[in-house]
Amino acid sequence: MIKEINGWKLDIDSWPGPDRKKWKGLRDIFQESPDGRYLAVLYSCSEIDIHKEVGHFALLEATKDSPRLLLRPRGLTCFVTYDPGKDIQWVENRFCVVSSYNLKPEFSLSGQLKFYGTMIFDVLQRRVANIPGASSDKVIAAFPDNLEWKHWRRLSWWPRLWQKQ
Repeated sequence: MIKEINGWKLDIDSWPGPDRKKWKGLRDIFQESPDGRYLAVLYSCSEIDIHKEVGHFALLEATKDSPRLLLRPRGLTCFVTYDPGKDIQWVENRFCVVSSYNLKPEFSLSGQLKFYGTMIFDVLQRRVANIPGASSDKVIAAFPDNLEWKHWRRLSWWPRLWQKQ
């Protein structure tokens, strides 16, 4: 079923993820790029633990009547906060920033739950960078210039390859 969100016509119910008819209460978060050319979506967001939500990620390009799916990485889940505007952030019109999260818990030697950090998507050059352990707020405040970029095709190996760093 096509839904119109901020002028974007989307059929999120058909996207991969949990059965939205079976699992009621799933929510979606939308953040348009400042120029309105791109839309980042965290969809089928749900609580996995007390005050801890995750959702799947998709990135689309205008036109709003018939958006083109740029990216919907299999296996990538993103952390959802309860602070509006922090789940998906845009730097200028080029970089989309989200916090990745691994659904399979892993613990550090100190017993702390590993948080997998921040992912930055460059919509112009179709590449992505992962900053392990960094919060997206810190990345936005001081955008790094020495990132190790990989082409989006490499996301098919996410999270197995990237999380071994």
